[in-house]
Amino acid sequence: GLQNQVSFVVFVSTEELRVLYRLSRCVVFPSLFEGACLPMMESFASGTPMICSNVTFLPELAGDATLFFDPKNPEDMGMTIEKIWADDRLRETLAERGRKRIENVTWDLVAKMFRAHYRRLCGRVLDDGDRALIGD
Repeated sequence: GLQNQVSFVVFVSTEELRVLYRLSRCVVFPSLFEGACLPMMESFASGTPMICSNVTFLPELAGDATLFFDPKNPEDMGMTIEKIWADDRLRETLAERGRKRIENVTWDLVAKMFRAHYRRLCGRVLDDGDRALIGD
């Protein structure tokens, strides 16, 4: 019964994506298996508040800039959507926290984090910098 309230799109251009983020009240990200959360980074960079699954490393990545829900629990997801939808101040707070969280994220940092994870997975000795990046 959401046909008139929700749009399911297949592909949008980069500019259309920017506009969609700017016009959105929030981003809902119900992932079960997330490897590298580009939508979260895009949401934070655009200043759009986000709610997302409480699985994988999403809570560590988002910190206090996102509300979380159990992606296998529709009621929990619905209550979280309702909470962010109805609270202008909460949306402003999360948007500001997201902008601050993304300030220090660079492709160089992301590459170093992946390198540290690969080193750990291969059984290599991690240096202090690697351990700091992956919390090991």
